[in-house]
Amino acid sequence: MKKIDDKSKTKAENRLEVFELTYQVLIENLPQKIFLKDRNSVYLSCNNNLAIDLKIDANDIVGKTDYGFFPKELADKYRRDDKRIIKSRITEDIEEEYLVEGKKVFVRTVKTPVIDENKNVIAILGIFWDITEKKKAIKNLRKSQKNLSKRLKELTCLYEFSRFLEHPEISIEEILHGILDLIPAAFQYPNLICVKILFKNKFFLYCMRHINFIN
Repeated sequence: MKKIDDKSKTKAENRLEVFELTYQVLIENLPQKIFLKDRNSVYLSCNNNLAIDLKIDANDIVGKTDYGFFPKELADKYRRDDKRIIKSRITEDIEEEYLVEGKKVFVRTVKTPVIDENKNVIAILGIFWDITEKKKAIKNLRKSQKNLSKRLKELTCLYEFSRFLEHPEISIEEILHGILDLIPAAFQYPNLICVKILFKNKFFLYCMRHINFIN
């Protein structure tokens, strides 16, 4: 019986070693920063990526708190987040903005409660990464889309204008009235646009969707 028990124990220990090795390989090869805290927000471990940011050895984080690495207001916030997640037992995805050396930095953090076999929250597992470049890319994309939308409106306006020229039977006044209708549509806020055309001492006016002929 003893030999059987020893074999079972050895197998369990081997499985544990494989698990720990797999876990270590995983967290050290992910680009994100990873940490583990106990219920009191005391660090239990972190991966090397986070240790490099904190300018410490990964083993030196054990037993420390956020107050040892961050300003008090920030550390207070992190502890409030930890307590809220422990109480709610719900994973949170948090996007935050910081000022680092005068520059805006955006960070995305995912914190999840670690629950044991007795359904007790025993720790907080956190993963975070810098999303500043991603935010910039999204902002630039939206700006490009806005510019493209403007160019599209302008091209549509030019296309519609060219269609007037395809009909020589249309009078100059009709063409000018048509242009007054087209120009505001090329702008972002057409309802705020006023257009005035002077042709042979006559004014053609568009304002707030009302077209007037002025001598």
